[in-house]
Amino acid sequence: MPLGVSLISFDAYKADDNVEIRWQTVSEINSDYFVVEKSIDLDNYIEVAKLKAAGYSNGLLNYLV
Repeated sequence: MPLGVSLISFDAYKADDNVEIRWQTVSEINSDYFVVEKSIDLDNYIEVAKLKAAGYSNGLLNYLV
């Protein structure tokens, strides 16, 4: 089953003592939210952010955490 989100870019940048994450979608079908997680050992993950998604979109959208 294909995903309902078409991601066209995803970047992470160091911002002071944090990481800033930016991504763009070009279409979204039935999307509810995005969850950003982090891990220090690649086995265990913790949620650091949850952003509301567009739901339905057929244009360029920008997200930032």
